[in-house]
Amino acid sequence: MVNNTITFAEWIKRAVWLLFLLIIGYLLTASIFSTSYLGGYQYMDYASGESVVNTTHTFYIRDHYLQHILLFALTSFLLVRGTGLKNAEKSVLYKKYFPLMICIAAGIAAAGIVMAGGYAPKSDPQKVLDAASALYHGDYSPLERGAYLFRYPFQMGIILYFQALFMLFGENNYVAFQVVNAVWIALSYYLFVKIAGILWGRKHKYGVFISLLGLFFFPYLLFAALLYGTVAGMAFAMLSFYTLLLFDEKSEKGKILLPISGLSIGIAALLKPNYVIFLIAEILYLLFSCFALKSAGKKKIMRKLLFTVALVIGFMICRMGVDRYLTHLNQGEKVTGIPMIACAVMGYMDGKTAPGWYNGYHTTLYADHDYDYEKTEEAAIEDLKKIISRFLHNPGETVGFFARKAASQWNNPTFQSLLMLDGREGKGGMNWILRGNGRYLYILTANLIQTWILVGTFLYGVLRLRTSAFKELLLPVTFTGGILAHMFCMEAQSLSAMVYFPVLIPLCICGYGEWRSLLLAWKEEIAGNGWRSEGGKRVRNKIVCLTAAAAVICALSYTWPFAKIFARNDDTGIFDTYTQETVHEDAVLSN
Repeated sequence: MVNNTITFAEWIKRAVWLLFLLIIGYLLTASIFSTSYLGGYQYMDYASGESVVNTTHTFYIRDHYLQHILLFALTSFLLVRGTGLKNAEKSVLYKKYFPLMICIAAGIAAAGIVMAGGYAPKSDPQKVLDAASALYHGDYSPLERGAYLFRYPFQMGIILYFQALFMLFGENNYVAFQVVNAVWIALSYYLFVKIAGILWGRKHKYGVFISLLGLFFFPYLLFAALLYGTVAGMAFAMLSFYTLLLFDEKSEKGKILLPISGLSIGIAALLKPNYVIFLIAEILYLLFSCFALKSAGKKKIMRKLLFTVALVIGFMICRMGVDRYLTHLNQGEKVTGIPMIACAVMGYMDGKTAPGWYNGYHTTLYADHDYDYEKTEEAAIEDLKKIISRFLHNPGETVGFFARKAASQWNNPTFQSLLMLDGREGKGGMNWILRGNGRYLYILTANLIQTWILVGTFLYGVLRLRTSAFKELLLPVTFTGGILAHMFCMEAQSLSAMVYFPVLIPLCICGYGEWRSLLLAWKEEIAGNGWRSEGGKRVRNKIVCLTAAAAVICALSYTWPFAKIFARNDDTGIFDTYTQETVHEDAVLSN
């Protein structure tokens, strides 16, 4: 008699998987039918009667869904016809060295981009570098009341990182720092390949395609020019993920892997605090695994718990070490910084860029309360109560707010990579993508790649729903945690969205692999007697149902509720003007 009882661990797995699938489904639908871009926008402020320029306006525009459908159809055709790799897959060169070679090529491409541009840092990265330079020379002014590090002590980790680079390459050699970023990108991609090897088998061909997708995921290559902790933190976070999964696979190496994984995720979180979410994902994964191992004995459960403790200890060692050093620099006085609740409240407000984006609320509130942590925290909580009350009494406004907030950061295919380079001084070698036809080509390519990745990830979620191993939860939990945290607990930013989006690359490739297997199975069903056979009828019915569902969704995309939630079309006319004017380096004029 077959036991159909579903265990508690299986319920957890399904719940997490379905939440991840709903989120990816939402992002995919939005990506097919709309797109968000950041750019300059000049308008008339009728209150003051003056012309105002917003250099970071979010344009919500209608996308051409047919191009995404045609790309998916072409991909499906190539997956079915692409049988010529069978001999190559037997080659040791193909399985072991091609992924490494392609990852190195991605690093070289990223290094070429930053060396061609030679763009100096600006905005917050420049402030971080200035603070690092000041402390490097014994100038502690960044710690003075109201100064940068006094307000943002969590940036001390990236400041120490830059000081290490100062000693290696010189203080103002920012191009060398960007080339180091390119190395981190190559390492991250290779760790993605190694992680995929553990998740789906080392003999699988996914590694080659994961590295290839990384090579053509141009926005992340451009992030080598961002002097921040994003790409370096990703490398350390993926090292922690890899050692965790390796620990699950080869427990005899546990004594070596425990400290490596804990310290790696600790360093990642120091370089960029967003990677704390990766740590939380690891802890949740390990705790979920304990439920899955309930019948396997206490020894295996204790090993999981030991690894969990090691992760927390590694993180605390890194965090407390930097905090103590910062306290020492501040003559023994602890630097608290702006309360995190104030940053969270800003994520529920309108900003000049889009809902939930930076508007200076937290810094102004901190200054207005004379940099008193407790008073600032109390004032932020009161403001949050008022905002929540307004949201509850205006559900339509609330839906629109969060739809625009989500679209502004997760449906921006360039992930602010163009804005990141705009206005920066340098050699100008990348001006071809900042202006002229290169900009159009880059935006179009990034848009197609983003949707293509989301399609593959959605296929992964659907086709691996019942067959996935428990260890496959790690990456979906990470992405789900990231999007929920930035939706409800943090300010919005496409730069921060990029912290999580590369995690989808291995899942995307696995999804297309599963889709290929399904297509080949359908092809096998209609072989012989063709479409008139029983197998042919089943396949035909499935294709008809999928086509009809796609047609219905495309028709619904023109309705007002669909547009409000998924396919925002607020600025299509303005954006058409904007793109033309930007090519000629003019401002956008609108009344």
